[in-house]
Amino acid sequence: MTTAAAEEYKLVLSVGDTTFLDYRSIKLKREGYGPTGNGGNGLILHSALAIEPEQGQTLGLRGAKTMESRT
Repeated sequence: MTTAAAEEYKLVLSVGDTTFLDYRSIKLKREGYGPTGNGGNGLILHSALAIEPEQGQTLGLRGAKTMESRT
């Protein structure tokens, strides 16, 4: 849906974000996840939002990927 909407515009911005999903307080989820900083434990979420810049209209989520930190 987002790709089809983006094709209608001459210019589309892809705004990225990185979010740390911290599961340190959920004991059942701790095992198997990597460190996220400040003693946290969980996943890293990278996402990109498609925005039409002239009107500032959000077209949708362009993509998202979760990653496990190994450091």
